[in-house]
Amino acid sequence: MREVIRLQWILFLSFFILFSSFDQGNKPPTKELQYYLNHISILTKQGGKWKTPNREYKPEDEWSRSHYGYEYSKGISEYYLKLKITAYYPNKMQWYVLTDGYYTWDFKNNRVNYHSYTPNGTFASGYSLKLTEEGMTLSFTITSIDGKQIQYKETETFNDTSIVAQNSERKGRKWEIKQASQWSRQIMPPANLKIVYNAVIDKTCGTYEIFSMNLDGSDKRNISNWKGADWAYATFGDKIYFVSDRDTTSRLWFLYEMDVNGNNVRKVFNQRLEDSYIGINSVGSKMILKPIRKERNTFLIIDITKGVVIDSLILPFAGIADPIYLNGDKQIVFRGNKVKKEPEELFIMDANGTNIKQLTKYPSSDTTAKWYETHTGTPVWNEKEKALTYFSKQNSNHSIYSIKLDGTDQRKLTDDLFNEGWHAWTKDGNFLVYDGSDLEDKNFDIYLKDVQSGFIKRLTTDSIVEQAPLFIQSKK
Repeated sequence: MREVIRLQWILFLSFFILFSSFDQGNKPPTKELQYYLNHISILTKQGGKWKTPNREYKPEDEWSRSHYGYEYSKGISEYYLKLKITAYYPNKMQWYVLTDGYYTWDFKNNRVNYHSYTPNGTFASGYSLKLTEEGMTLSFTITSIDGKQIQYKETETFNDTSIVAQNSERKGRKWEIKQASQWSRQIMPPANLKIVYNAVIDKTCGTYEIFSMNLDGSDKRNISNWKGADWAYATFGDKIYFVSDRDTTSRLWFLYEMDVNGNNVRKVFNQRLEDSYIGINSVGSKMILKPIRKERNTFLIIDITKGVVIDSLILPFAGIADPIYLNGDKQIVFRGNKVKKEPEELFIMDANGTNIKQLTKYPSSDTTAKWYETHTGTPVWNEKEKALTYFSKQNSNHSIYSIKLDGTDQRKLTDDLFNEGWHAWTKDGNFLVYDGSDLEDKNFDIYLKDVQSGFIKRLTTDSIVEQAPLFIQSKK
């Protein structure tokens, strides 16, 4: 009962302060108010998310927090600033909200008022002691659910790229200074992107569907919604290129196109395709793909709009697959093997099929992958690092690796107790989306990684097998 009364009092006080600020909003702004409004503008830029490492993080502890976060957002008036204080738990791959709070402007006293509360009933309230162009000093009292109070002072100075927070706790008549914390902005993924991915709908793997979702995992939709098997291979702009057996017998693949919402479906090419990823040139006019042939060493280049063959490349290989265009469409990277049942490697060649060079070399000492398992997976281009990435089963673990176009700097990007497979990069190289599973491959889900901070968010949490995510632009 006391918690209910406490919450009612907090809500009453919040609305009283908020509407008081509306009543006084027609007064000329003081310099302090102008500072505060500038602070709001700085803190909420670029998504308003900030992070700082937890100095007491213990990786072995399942519930230890590696980082704390600030999430600033504008409220219903220009004087209202919302703040969520969060924590990132690496073992859970999730951010959790610790405190919900807000700032408002007190016109009567020409200062900022602050209030916050936690899920367990602890709340804080205070006000600004000093406002400057560079930041503010805040005095506030935290009251726990059992009525105990602790008084704090916090001085924050900030600019477009960092926040420095210096805390002091009242101990008797003295203030005990705590260690300062340095906050930096969290890079936010582009707002115009979504993720598409493939999902197994039934246990017999007879029905694959293509789903879309937002980058935070919300608004999941089945956009192919067909009784057969559909699998997304590539995106360009807001278009998805996928193979499907919808107009033929099971597992006889043809190439189709649809938009990000699953509409405007059309058949792109009338020849059957191998189970191989496809490459689209830099302007979206042509595509390189792998047709069904007795000799598995042919790529076709087609006009995407007309669906006709422009050229063909026949290579001296036993098998080839997964071609992509690079370097202004002047080069093509693909995976292949020159002898059947040998491990597939990545190769690079000129766009006319000449000057072929091998890039990767699977370690001969590793015998954990059977000949038919993935030694070198689908190549993906990381524009930021100017490197190719691919997944590979080594030491009984599927991981993502990278390599430069000259075959140097081959290294492992994911080093954990999970399997990682098909993946894609944002154009700026700041975010990686991939499918991951436990080492027994019993559960496949989609994950999004912030490369700079290392934060990973699990986007799907159900029992359906979800794989091969791609980024795509939202519908214009």
